[in-house]
Amino acid sequence: MTPDPRCWCGGVQMALSCGGGWWRLKAYLGGEDSASHSAGGGGRERNAAMFMKPGTIYVYQIYGVYLCMNISSEGEGAAVLLRSLEPLQGQSTMRALRVQARGRVQARGQVQARGQVQPRGRVQPRGRVQARDQVQAQPLEDKLLCNGPAKLCQALDITRLFDRRDLAADPEVWLEHDWPDSTSPSVKQPERAVVAAARVGISPHGEWAQKPLRFYLLGNTCVSVVNREAERRSPK
Repeated sequence: MTPDPRCWCGGVQMALSCGGGWWRLKAYLGGEDSASHSAGGGGRERNAAMFMKPGTIYVYQIYGVYLCMNISSEGEGAAVLLRSLEPLQGQSTMRALRVQARGRVQARGQVQARGQVQPRGRVQPRGRVQARDQVQAQPLEDKLLCNGPAKLCQALDITRLFDRRDLAADPEVWLEHDWPDSTSPSVKQPERAVVAAARVGISPHGEWAQKPLRFYLLGNTCVSVVNREAERRSPK
């Protein structure tokens, strides 16, 4: 498996009948890439999956709450982060899983808040709280189900137990090269341009933050962060 997503035609399929095509990826090129978890080499419990054979799932936690899913690829310590997925099957199940995950995160936040001393006089306006709750109560559109790495894991019910599992042999999660029954324009028009842009969220990593190692399908509605300058440079 190569970090170049132009060779990653297809998507991820789950045994719970959910799946979709990924249209936004970030490549990490191994130990030389200072933004990669494999920078500095292997031998650590956390990043062991990155040094396993290509096609191994690497799941890690961010902010102490959310999970991100990666797939190891060719090259020592290289991997690809799945940043966005277009739901193509099982959207109702995905929606239910997202709601469940949101409830768990909120409950955890409330428990943490109760254990902290709140500054006197700081009360969140009732209108703001009600507006937030109304937005969260609205059904999620398909394009919002998996348009971020943590959302993707929630919608596919990816847990830490998936870490180090082999996509080539696992009965619960696997790769498919095409979606013959899909009506998605992205699937029916695989020749659409792939945009190569700088990765986001890694600004402290100098020159590596500027390298065009984030890839997404031009015009896909499930891509939440676009780079207009990179899009203008992309071949049409």
